[in-house]
Amino acid sequence: TVTLTKVIAVGIDDKPGAFSKAVRLLSNEGFDVECMYAFISGKGKAFVIIRLDNGQKAARGLHANGFEILSPEAIYKM
Repeated sequence: TVTLTKVIAVGIDDKPGAFSKAVRLLSNEGFDVECMYAFISGKGKAFVIIRLDNGQKAARGLHANGFEILSPEAIYKM
């Protein structure tokens, strides 16, 4: 069985501690992370795909705090 789920894609600097800032923000705002996976671009960026209980609100909060939120088109081109 195949199921489509809504996720957000976050671009983060590929350096120690960068992702912990995003996770801390999500935790402090009360979001529940259901699942996630990550990969690096080789160009100093890491990308994390996250499924949350309220992805749109989480994306707005991350973006407001300086995190890059990628569009579906940007992910498809990778």
